Amino acid sequence: MAFDTDYGLAAYCASKAGVGGLTRTLALELGKFNITANYVCPGAIYTGMTRTNFDNPEIRAVWEKKAALRRLGQPIDIARGALLLASDEADFITGHELVVDGGLTLRT
Repeated sequence: MAFDTDYGLAAYCASKAGVGGLTRTLALELGKFNITANYVCPGAIYTGMTRTNFDNPEIRAVWEKKAALRRLGQPIDIARGALLLASDEADFITGHELVVDGGLTLRT
């Protein structure tokens, strides 16, 4: 929701977009100190907070169908993205949003 919106989500979407703007500004301002700043944009992730909805087979099927990988994400999927950005291999990546959504945003 950092890029999209829907009815009734003004505050939620504004907060997500705000994180992106803050992160890009931090990347610019802190780059001279060799500090990187990035953020992760998760897709439909099966967690304790989303379990109530995703345990409903009809709701789960809709969200799985939307994703290119045809499944809900798991917390480990987000952790792997965060670990990449925290690793030395990502030392030239800054001001970037890493979309970890199984291809969900490709279809929405």
